[in-house]
Amino acid sequence: MQQYPGIELELSSSDRLVDLIREGFDCVVRVGTLKDSGLIARPLGKLTVINCASQQYLARFGYPESLADLASHAVVHYSLNLGTRPPGFEIATSSGTQWIKTGGMLTVNSTETYHAACLAGLGIIQVPRVGVREALRNGTLIEVLPQYRASPMPVSLLYPHRRNLSRRVHLFMEWLTGVMKDYVD
Repeated sequence: MQQYPGIELELSSSDRLVDLIREGFDCVVRVGTLKDSGLIARPLGKLTVINCASQQYLARFGYPESLADLASHAVVHYSLNLGTRPPGFEIATSSGTQWIKTGGMLTVNSTETYHAACLAGLGIIQVPRVGVREALRNGTLIEVLPQYRASPMPVSLLYPHRRNLSRRVHLFMEWLTGVMKDYVD
C-alpha cells in the first residue's frame, strides 16, 4: 500500500476453502497439498512443520520421547470439517506419510483455536514453525519430538486464469511472492 498508494485491497482471512470463481476472489493463498481444481498454481515454497506443546502441558504430562509415548499424550487435532478426525499424529518417512494413533479429545477447525488450545495446555499440536516462532522464542511453547516431524506444507498462490490478469492483481502477486520468501523454506 505504501508502494502503490492508490491501490485498494479487500483481504479475507479464513481457514475455509473459498471458491475463487463463484465468490469473486482474484487470488488466494493455500497451504497444503492442492487438489486438481483447474486453477493456476504458483508455488511459493514450503513451511516446516514442528510438534510443540505448552510448558503447562509438559509440566503436567511430561515430555514424549518416542512415538510409543504418544499413546498416553493428548494431541489437539485440526480438521477443516468438524465431524472428521485426522488419523493421528503425522510423521514423514522415506516411504511417505505415517500416522501414529494418539490420545486427545479435542478437534478444532480454525488455526487460532488450534494455537489457543495448545497454549492452554490441552495437548500437542503439529504446526508450521513460522506460526509459532514468537511463542518458541519466549518459551511459551516448546518443540517436542523434533526427530518425528510431519512433511513440510506447500504454500501456493492460486488464481483462475492467465488471460486478462489485471495489473493490480499481477503487482499484488509479485509483492506477495517477495514477502513470502521470509516465511517459507
